[in-house]
Amino acid sequence: MGEKAFIIFLMLLIHYWNFNMFKLVFFIFAIILFYNNTDRASFANDKNQETIPPVIEIKPDSFFVNISEGRFITRNIKVLNRGGEPLYIKSITSSCQCGSSRILSGKVEPLGIGKIQLSVNTDGLYDGNNIVEFVVNSTARNSPTQIKFVIDTVSVDTNKTTIEK
Repeated sequence: MGEKAFIIFLMLLIHYWNFNMFKLVFFIFAIILFYNNTDRASFANDKNQETIPPVIEIKPDSFFVNISEGRFITRNIKVLNRGGEPLYIKSITSSCQCGSSRILSGKVEPLGIGKIQLSVNTDGLYDGNNIVEFVVNSTARNSPTQIKFVIDTVSVDTNKTTIEK
């Protein structure tokens, strides 16, 4: 309620209800006390409200790929920020030298989506399933976060002959 509206309200009360001076002073004091208490409570609520720190969510957090995809296997990954503050991606490390990464979105706003790119060089991987792990370091409270590449290196026979009908 603005100051002018408050003064007009008081003048109307005095005019229509024929207050004596004691009732008027008591009424004004009660209103001032009420406004001061609500302002303090509002300030206390603002001060107690803390922002939620960033929380990183990786979509998807693992891959199963076949060596037949080629020498270099690359995936773009979505990085979601489920917190109330900006998320900063600091670095991405891989468990072997065959892995490389690019941070496409270094800053992800609250409830926003960013991107990173992960690549694996399949040269020199042994037969069977190989696991290359990437670790994303960020300002999120659940950092570091892991992403797994499971690479099936079972030999693909490229010398097969095609049977034509």
